[in-house]
Amino acid sequence: MFNSEHHEESVLNSPDDTGLTNHQKAALVGAWSLVKQDMVSHGVNVFIRLFEEHPKYLEYFDFSQDDSAEELRENKSLHAHALNVMHLIGALIDYGLDNPLMFKCSLSKMMKNHKKHGVNKEDVTVC
Repeated sequence: MFNSEHHEESVLNSPDDTGLTNHQKAALVGAWSLVKQDMVSHGVNVFIRLFEEHPKYLEYFDFSQDDSAEELRENKSLHAHALNVMHLIGALIDYGLDNPLMFKCSLSKMMKNHKKHGVNKEDVTVC
């Protein structure tokens, strides 16, 4: 009995081809069910916090399309980018967790896109 329980626990705590354990996947799915209810607000909050903690990353972005916003939090260009990011996160969680190849391909595509804009490995590691 012990060996069976130990094996079962080992499987739950071992990462699969996505690099995530079943426990981590369950936590992501649970959190996403709350976050997806207001993706724009949550996405904007993530970026505002990123920029507050790491102001240098603001230079990677061009939010000039919305020149009517008095504060970054109100900027519709930021809202649009935040929503795109949240849609990617949602797709990774909703579809990629059960399809490791899609998960990796989506992340690879995102990284190539960011690399074109000068984002490097160290920038991503900080986050």
